[in-house]
Amino acid sequence: MFRKETAMRFWRWFEGERAQLHSLISAAGEPGESVAREALGRLGEALEQRLSDFAKGVSAEYALGRDGACVITFTAGGAAELFDDIFFLVDQSPLAQGWEFHAPRPRNAPATCAAFGVSYALSDLRFYDRLGSDKMVIAVIADETPCCDYRNKRAFATALVTELLGEEDFCRYVSDVLMLEYETWLSATPGGRSAPLAVLGPTFDRIFRRPQTLRRPAVNTWLRLVS
Repeated sequence: MFRKETAMRFWRWFEGERAQLHSLISAAGEPGESVAREALGRLGEALEQRLSDFAKGVSAEYALGRDGACVITFTAGGAAELFDDIFFLVDQSPLAQGWEFHAPRPRNAPATCAAFGVSYALSDLRFYDRLGSDKMVIAVIADETPCCDYRNKRAFATALVTELLGEEDFCRYVSDVLMLEYETWLSATPGGRSAPLAVLGPTFDRIFRRPQTLRRPAVNTWLRLVS
């Protein structure tokens, strides 16, 4: 686990790096998106090394937000036992103008997704779910699946479902993900039920969510502004 002193050492290092990035961006005048992304890229390489020194399995993703904020998302790499670590790390984050810190990776609903030469609109995909041992097994159903082996299809479907549910809910409550062609699905389950993949999140919430007041938010976001 991240102990408080370990987290504070990490954030002291981050503050020094952030100050250097701020100087780099300020020296460029009106930096624009390209300079800001370059600065984030430089931070990202060092950030991964620092995180691996402090907690094996914790990593970070970084991006430039729509409002120009620098966004860092700490992830547990699919290990549910690391969630408390990354929540605690974000709780200890310093004041930082124009920065957002997320833990873990939040939900996202991409309009399109692609894999192995096949592109899908989210609206064209469907899913089937069943419960086993208090966890979901999810089958992503498409008119056409990528021309690749079973393992890669499964990896693509798993990444997509993780994106739709967010990292924490996926790790805690999903045991398996499959990808099937619609014809295969119909032949195996004549008249079987399925639903648009876009409603996977609400479907999940009806099954698993505790009342919002009793549940830790799936995303901790801090945008702290100082003069």
